[in-house]
Amino acid sequence: MLINLALGKGNNMLFGQLIENESSYSLYFERGFYQSKEAVFDALTDPVIFSKWYPFATGEMDGQVGGLIKFDDGEGNLYQGVITKFSLTDGFEFIEDSRDVMRMEVSETPSGSKLHFYHTFSDLAWLVQTATGWHNCLNVFVQIMNGLPPQWPLPDELVALTQAYEEIFRK
Repeated sequence: MLINLALGKGNNMLFGQLIENESSYSLYFERGFYQSKEAVFDALTDPVIFSKWYPFATGEMDGQVGGLIKFDDGEGNLYQGVITKFSLTDGFEFIEDSRDVMRMEVSETPSGSKLHFYHTFSDLAWLVQTATGWHNCLNVFVQIMNGLPPQWPLPDELVALTQAYEEIFRK
């Protein structure tokens, strides 16, 4: 079951969607790029670029199926992800901290490519905060791909985005 798709006001960025699966949920986001499918996939899987937009990534990644991605939350908690897919055809997927599944696929479009980002999890308790966080992280990835320095939202922008997601998922 698909729940609520809305377009952002002002910046015309796509908000995330919540997909209800049989025993889990997935947040789904799309972002468009003028770069080729290959260029976006290469950037997604580059450990240095990955660590600039993906939360807590350390830049340590063994880019192959079965390889590990290392994370550090900055508060003394170290954890890892295990890569389950790693190809342009199959996408980039990993299980983070033995719980959540992150899947990124890139498709071709007439003007470049599109990123399809899924975060699959089992508990809705942090839905709004998680959606807000991924929205911002993916916007930063777009900035990086466009050659811009990463700019994280200001506190008032973060509050407005959180309120928008509260409204979207309330319905």
